[in-house]
Amino acid sequence: TSTQVFADKKSIKQSEFYQAMSIGIRPEITFVIREIDYSNQDKLQYNNKKYDILRSYSIDGELIELICKGYSKK
Repeated sequence: TSTQVFADKKSIKQSEFYQAMSIGIRPEITFVIREIDYSNQDKLQYNNKKYDILRSYSIDGELIELICKGYSKK
């Protein structure tokens, strides 16, 4: 099943990008959503493109950042 939520799209921070690249991970995009809308999903879809969620980060107890990379079948 899927759930539609409102999200703000952001670029990956430069420091986070290079830290991830150093261990072989290539983050592409960050989404910020309301924490109440997130239930530890490991994938999301945006504009018909699927993404793996690499990491989630609570910003202030109300919002959460989802660091993502292009979807790969595991």
